[in-house]
Amino acid sequence: MTGFEADNIVSLSLAWLFVASRYLHAYVHVTGNWLRHRHPFFMSGVAPLGAMWLWLSV
Repeated sequence: MTGFEADNIVSLSLAWLFVASRYLHAYVHVTGNWLRHRHPFFMSGVAPLGAMWLWLSV
């Protein structure tokens, strides 16, 4: 083990947060497609994605 594996609790938690935000974003897109409601779900996916990039780059 080199310590650079991506299969730890932090990586998995961030990945599942991203997946959940994408499902919520898609649900709003399919049902009403109101940008006012969809945008917060999109932005809530940006945070875990950015955190994953930072976590995996260290």
